[in-house]
Amino acid sequence: MLGATRPLLKEEAIVAEKEIPGLRIVQIPIALDAINVIVHADNPVTALTLPQLDAIFSQNRRRGNAAPITTWADITSYTVFSQENIVVCGRNKLTSSAQFFRRLVLNGGELTTKLMGHPGSAAQIKYISEHRNAIGYVGFGLLEIMQAAETAHDDKNTNLSVRAVPLIPAEEIPAIAPQRDTLFNGTYPLT
Repeated sequence: MLGATRPLLKEEAIVAEKEIPGLRIVQIPIALDAINVIVHADNPVTALTLPQLDAIFSQNRRRGNAAPITTWADITSYTVFSQENIVVCGRNKLTSSAQFFRRLVLNGGELTTKLMGHPGSAAQIKYISEHRNAIGYVGFGLLEIMQAAETAHDDKNTNLSVRAVPLIPAEEIPAIAPQRDTLFNGTYPLT
C-alpha cells in the first residue's frame, strides 16, 4: 500500500508493474486536496489567471504570455505594490505539490530559476506572511489547518498574514475561490 497526494502517473505505473511481476495497481481516492496560490494579506491582487500564474512561476510560459511577469505592476495598478518585484516561492521541484503545480499551471513547463525554495509548505506560508511582495502555492488542507489553529489559539506570535487568491480558469469565466464546495464540485481549477 502506498499513500500519495496525487494520482499515479501512467509512466510510474508501467515502471512499477515491470519491476514487480504480478503487480496490479489499483488507485482508490480517500481524500481530496487542492493547491492554493497565496499572497500576503495586504496584496491588492483580487484574482489571477492561469496564464498569469504561468508567466510568474515558469521559465517557459507555455500558456501564451509573451513575457514573464516580474513585478506587481504587470498585474495591478495599485501604486503601493506597482514597482515591487514579485518574490516567487515554492517547493523543491521533486515534491508532489510542485509536480502537480507544474502539470496543471505550467503545462509541464519548468519552474523559474528565481523561485525561492522552502523546505516545507509551513515555512513558505510563514515567509509570505512576512513579505508582502511574495507569492507561492501550498496545499488547501494545510493552509486551512494552520489558519484554524491560529484562530483557535488566538496566538499573537503566529500571525499568518496570507490569503488564497481566487483563480480565473478561462476567459469569460468568473474567478473561483478555493473553498470546500468549489473543490468538491470540481470548479476550482487546481483540484
